[in-house]
Amino acid sequence: MAEEREEMDLEKELRKLLEQADALAKALACKLEQELGPKLEEAARTVEQKLAQIDWDQVEKETQEIIRKGIYKAREALDKALSELESRRRPETQPPSQEEERLIILRMVAEGKITAEEGARLLEALEG
Repeated sequence: MAEEREEMDLEKELRKLLEQADALAKALACKLEQELGPKLEEAARTVEQKLAQIDWDQVEKETQEIIRKGIYKAREALDKALSELESRRRPETQPPSQEEERLIILRMVAEGKITAEEGARLLEALEG
């Protein structure tokens, strides 16, 4: 029986403490609302005023311009990269110079691949 009484006393004590904690929490919430409420309302008004001052059409124009410039730069970079890639794939071959062609003809005559007369005609055609 004494144990039951102790349990009941503890239970009463706990309930009393919970009620006090609840009352303190409510009082604190009320105090915070009183202190912070006006400050939060003022901050909200300030934000509204600042937002009202923004020229959203201008923001949109500037954003579109930034996007346009970004796309232009991306295209330029892509074109450059593709050009560099293409130049790496196929080596540039330049036609032989007139001097190189003369040497080729003379070498062919020296090796007996063509006659001297044929070589002379080719050299004349090359210079003419």
